[in-house]
Amino acid sequence: ELNLKAAPRLRRLSSHARSPVSSNKKLRVLKGSVLYGANASGKSNIIKAIAYAKKLISGDIELDYCEQIRSSYFLLSPEDKKDRSFTFEFTVGDSYFAYFLKTNFKIVLEEELVLITQNSEYQVFYRKFNDKSYSYHSDFISNQYTDLTDKEVESAQIEFNFLSKYTPKNKPFLSEIAEKLFDSLKDSEIEDSPLRYFFVRISQSFYFFKFSLITIFPDTKYSGSLPELRSGRAEYLNLISKFDTGI
Repeated sequence: ELNLKAAPRLRRLSSHARSPVSSNKKLRVLKGSVLYGANASGKSNIIKAIAYAKKLISGDIELDYCEQIRSSYFLLSPEDKKDRSFTFEFTVGDSYFAYFLKTNFKIVLEEELVLITQNSEYQVFYRKFNDKSYSYHSDFISNQYTDLTDKEVESAQIEFNFLSKYTPKNKPFLSEIAEKLFDSLKDSEIEDSPLRYFFVRISQSFYFFKFSLITIFPDTKYSGSLPELRSGRAEYLNLISKFDTGI
C-alpha cells in the first residue's frame, strides 16, 4: 500500500499537505512522499505494479500481453492463489473516486468504480464474474441519484446492458466504455444521452489513469518540450545554460 493521505497529527508542517476536494476539508493529501528501504525489499515493485495497472486500465495492454508479467506473483502467497487486485483512490477536479480491479491472467474477475462524497458513496458501476457470465450495476442509471425521468431510466438501462454485454472478458469495463465514448460520441450526444451522468464519471476516471497518473523510471525519456526547444525561444536557451550543460 502506498498511502499519501496526511496523518491527523500533521499540524506543524501543514504546508506539506493540501485539500484536493473543496467540499471535503477533512481529506488532506501529502504533496510528496519518499519510499525507502533495503535493496530487493520491493520498492520498485510497487511502482512497477502501478505502471502495469495504468497500462491495463488505460487499454494500452491486455491481460496476457507478457509471459513474465503473467507468471509474476507474490512468492509468499499460496500456490492456488493466482488472482491479482489493485485499488486506487484519486481525485479529479472536485470529485473523489475509488477504483478496484481484480483479475487473473485471463479475465477480469471483479471491477468497481465508486464516487465518494463527504457523506455517501455511489457506485458508478460494479462488475463481477459469476462462473460463466458477468453481473453489472450502476447507481447512475436510476432517478434515485439523478434527475432522469422514468423514460430516460428505461433507455439508460437498455444502453447500459448493451455496453455491458459487449465488453470483452479480458478488458476492464472502464477502458472499454471510455474508448467507445471518445470514439463514437460527440459532446452534444453525451449531453443528451440518458447515460450522461454515468459517462461524465467514466470520463473523469479514465482521464486520471490515461493522462494524470505518470510513472517515471530511470530509463524513461522525456520529450515533452522538444518542439519548444527546437523553436529557439530565448527562455528555453537561458534555462539550459543555467543548468551548466555545456550547451
